[in-house]
Order: sequence, then C-alpha cells, then structure tokens
Amino acid sequence: MTNNDFYSAAGKSFIDNEIRHWKEKTALIEKEITFAYQVNEDFVAQRQFQITAAKLLTEFDLLRHKNNDFQNQISAFMLRTEGITECDDLQCEDYFLNGYQEFRSVIELHFAAYRKLKAVFLEAIADHKLSKK
Repeated sequence: MTNNDFYSAAGKSFIDNEIRHWKEKTALIEKEITFAYQVNEDFVAQRQFQITAAKLLTEFDLLRHKNNDFQNQISAFMLRTEGITECDDLQCEDYFLNGYQEFRSVIELHFAAYRKLKAVFLEAIADHKLSKK
C-alpha cells in the first residue's frame, strides 16, 4: 500500500462516515417536519395562532422539499465518491475532496436553516402554551 493509497482509503472512510451522518440527519429532519405538521394542524383546528401556524407550515413545506432533494443528492454524492479509492494522484483526490467540501458547505447551510426554523417553531409552541395558562 502506497502513501497515496493510504490517504485515499482514509479520505474515503472519513467521507463515508460524513455521508452516513448526513443521511441520518436528513431522515430525522423528515420525521421532525412530519411531527411539526401534526402539531400545526392541531393548532389550526383549534384556531390558535393561525397566522404563525400557516407561515410555519409554508416554511416547513419548502424545507421538506429541499430536504428530499438533499436526500437524493446524498445518494448521488455517495456513488460519486466511490471513485476516490481509484485515484492514483493528488489531482484526482483534490477533485473529489473539492466536491466534498462544496457539498458539505451547502448541506450545512440546509441544516442551519432547519435548526433556525425548528427554533421558531418551538418558540411558537412555548409562547402559545405559556399564554394559555
């Protein structure tokens, strides 16, 4: 095994772990969005904070579509990274690592947008629960 083979294998292992993590995160986001829809539907049915609920549902809907797109992109990205183990020079590895860095930046922005929306959702629920007491 050459040094280049070692780095390719180590890089591939790291990327594979990151991809597994992204898949888990996007799957959890999907479940949490489904839960948010159910909670929001209850609030709309009770005619509680309808404007906030309708706005949140719209934002969750957009985020759900983006999340589904990311789930597909992760699968496609995973297939593309198979080529890193066949790299025999640094230029080839750089190609895959640059693609990885670009994808990582974009998906981390998606996760940040979701965390922000989730915080707004949880604050709306907490405010509603506190104001009813």
